[in-house]
Order: sequence, then structure tokens, then C-alpha cells
Amino acid sequence: MLRPNILCAKVQQDFDGPHYYAALSIYIWLCFKISEMIETFLMIIIYGRAPLFQYIHHCLHPFVLVIGIHFSVGFTTGTWGMINNIEHCILYFLFALRNFSDKFKKSSNLWFKKFHLIISIGSLIVALTIFILMENGPNCDPFAIKLYTIICVFIFLCFSIGCRWGYISQDDAFGRTGFVIFINSGLKNLLKKSDNLISQKL
Repeated sequence: MLRPNILCAKVQQDFDGPHYYAALSIYIWLCFKISEMIETFLMIIIYGRAPLFQYIHHCLHPFVLVIGIHFSVGFTTGTWGMINNIEHCILYFLFALRNFSDKFKKSSNLWFKKFHLIISIGSLIVALTIFILMENGPNCDPFAIKLYTIICVFIFLCFSIGCRWGYISQDDAFGRTGFVIFINSGLKNLLKKSDNLISQKL
């Protein structure tokens, strides 16, 4: 059985117990979070900046994970991690469509441009429901649950306000995210900057 040492001992114990798939779901979720941190770093290098929401989202989520696995690595936390993993898979698929398909690239009014916000609302509702159920569990820390909930609501509000006030444009929130930045405009921008630097030195 897979036993990722990157997780705490409590999660590793669950890999040998009845919550193996829940622990595996959290492990996959953690991998996504690490990839997103790398992605934010690359966006700063390639574009010179990253959307404000990127910093908030990717700095708070590791903290959320630590709280989550501290008081529950069972079915509830695993379910939330699985939902978030599905969300990432769908979004990366849409990122690929937008970057590699001329049909999607030329269309300016695609239904899935608002898909991220819709999924965020759904994830928030699921998370809140899970937290309410967890509070009645035998091994739950009420303070951690409340703190966890506040962080999730804060992340959601930041995303909503950012979109409303223009801190996060549609391109930033949708088109400029995902590792497709290597293959599409990100790599082109990086090469363009390199050419400019070379021409200036010459």
C-alpha cells in the first residue's frame, strides 16, 4: 500500500486502516496544492505578477490541510478532498480546451468561464455541511472546525470580491492558470523577454 512519508503519522496510520481511500484522497489533494504553489511561483517569473487571489488561496490551503488532518482523516475529510480533486481535474481540462482549441479560444462568451465560481460555491456548501457533521463526531475539535470554516468562507469571499472589483480578470482566473502556461503564452512571453534582454545587451 502507498505510504507517503510527506503526511503526518496520523494519516499514515489510516493508510493501513479502513480509511485508506480517504487518506489517499487527502494525499492527492496535497499534491495538487504543491503543484499550485509551484504554478504561482512560475506565474510571477513568467508574467511578472500573479493574481491577488493566488497568494491568498495558496498560502491558506496548506494551513487548512494541517487543521483538517489534525482532527479527522476519515470519510468526511476524504470526501471533501475528493471533491476538490475532481474540481481541479475539471478545471485543468477546461484550461487545456481554452489553450489548445481555436474554437474555444475565439469564443468570448463561454459557459464555463463562470464554471470556477459555480464550483467554488458548491465546494463551500459541501465543506460547510461536512464541518457540521464533523462537529458531532467523537474525535472532533470544535475550535478547529470553526477556524476551518472561517478560512473557507474567507477564501470564497476573496475570490468573489476579486472578480467583482477586477483584481481577478477572467483571463487571470481562467486562462492564465494551470501548467499549460509552459506550452502557450507563458513560454512565448518568457522567450520574448529573453530576446529583449539579448537585443539590449547587443
